[in-house]
Amino acid sequence: MEVIYNVFSQIALLLYKIIISPYFGITVFLILFCWAMIELMLNIRAKKLKDLEYTRCFSDEGVFVGDTVTLTEVIYNNSFFPLLFVDVGFHIKAGLEIDGIVIHPVEQVRYFASRFHIMPYTRITRIHTVKCNMRNHYALDTVEIYGNKEYVYISAPTELFVYPELLPQNNLVPQVNRYGEQVSKNRFFKDRFNVSGIRSYQHGDSFSDINFKASARSMRFGMRELMVNNHDFSSHFNIMVYLNLDKPTDMLSEQYFELFEYSLSAAATLITEAVNKGGRVGFSANARKDNNEKFTRFEPSGGIYHMLEILKSMSVLMPSEGISIISLMGKDTPFVLKDSDICLMTMEIDDELENKIKQFKRIYRGVTVLLLNK
Repeated sequence: MEVIYNVFSQIALLLYKIIISPYFGITVFLILFCWAMIELMLNIRAKKLKDLEYTRCFSDEGVFVGDTVTLTEVIYNNSFFPLLFVDVGFHIKAGLEIDGIVIHPVEQVRYFASRFHIMPYTRITRIHTVKCNMRNHYALDTVEIYGNKEYVYISAPTELFVYPELLPQNNLVPQVNRYGEQVSKNRFFKDRFNVSGIRSYQHGDSFSDINFKASARSMRFGMRELMVNNHDFSSHFNIMVYLNLDKPTDMLSEQYFELFEYSLSAAATLITEAVNKGGRVGFSANARKDNNEKFTRFEPSGGIYHMLEILKSMSVLMPSEGISIISLMGKDTPFVLKDSDICLMTMEIDDELENKIKQFKRIYRGVTVLLLNK
């Protein structure tokens, strides 16, 4: 007990000397001042986090599976206060590989974050490389900004459509120009006097096709982009593609998911080839969309924009049961599909579908059936 008493006595004596020291008041003042300044800076930081300006965008609106795009983040500190260790994060679906970080499909979604150190009145641009490994519609909306236990949520919408992977054209039989009962002998030439739209300049385009007015108005990544006239063709062919995505009764789910993606790839390859050759293409599929609509339908039309709308619709289709293929084909009338060749792509053919095919062959100019089997 005497030892403990001596220890406490020594501590008490030391505290007494500190208190009566002339520097005690200054030390206490400095400690309180530093604490107050830290609290003030944290409060200012929390307010300035809300004033950050943040935008992001993909370099393309839509690409095919296997393509690479960039995701550009721009953050601006419009204040006098430096903001260090600012984390900007968001959730994204599986299927995109960002800066080499692979999101496994089992995870479904993953949180992706970037850290910024932003000086006063400074804008930082950060570009991420994104490889598209899976067909889907990737819509980003809210971004989370975190700093020192403070969370700020900013709306920064952007979206990316990843279209089905294109197949080698020799995998599709018959080729587009063979639809109908006989091989067409018509040849299709670009009509120099019929402009169906404009598009970005590609290697090999003629100088005379450049649209200088459109090029003067077009900007991409802060630079002028050359635009060329897209000429229509002097002769047309019409194709209506029906894609039956009903699950065969004796097929395992894993096999069906693979064949589902292959079927969309086959249809996308066929449609892009037909449009690039000047054809007018329609498309109908009986799978649910991500908004729960039970089918997709486009009347035959031509042009790159029509093709892109079809491809976008393919990116949101889910391997879930929609309406029957018989009901889908029954929505069209001979008047709507006048002078159109019919192409039915299906995983199996039952008796009811066989009767519908025979009915179409009596009505339309030509009917081709592609049995999909990977």
